[in-house]
Amino acid sequence: MVLADDFVRSLYSDRSGTLWIGTRRGLSHYKDGAFTSYSAMDGLGSDLVGAITEDTDGSLWIGTLGGLTHFANEHFTNYNINQGLSSNIITALYQDSAGTLWMERTVAA
Repeated sequence: MVLADDFVRSLYSDRSGTLWIGTRRGLSHYKDGAFTSYSAMDGLGSDLVGAITEDTDGSLWIGTLGGLTHFANEHFTNYNINQGLSSNIITALYQDSAGTLWMERTVAA
């Protein structure tokens, strides 16, 4: 496989050394010299990925144009305004030392 798109919006290196790449056409990871890519067709909340961070258990939180996506054990779980988020547009993510996930979101006018 190849990188999902060459327009990169976010990068994250996880604790195993895998490079995660958020693009406007999905999420890719680069490990052992090869890319694996995921899109909304694979269960990602949206193809436009703006932020990536790792949880304390090694799973990923992914901020997208369609909300917040949790990626664990090759499975996507999506959260959006229907599950209580104030916006579907997540532009930045950070998990602090206490395990609290912080996110920056854009609220449509």
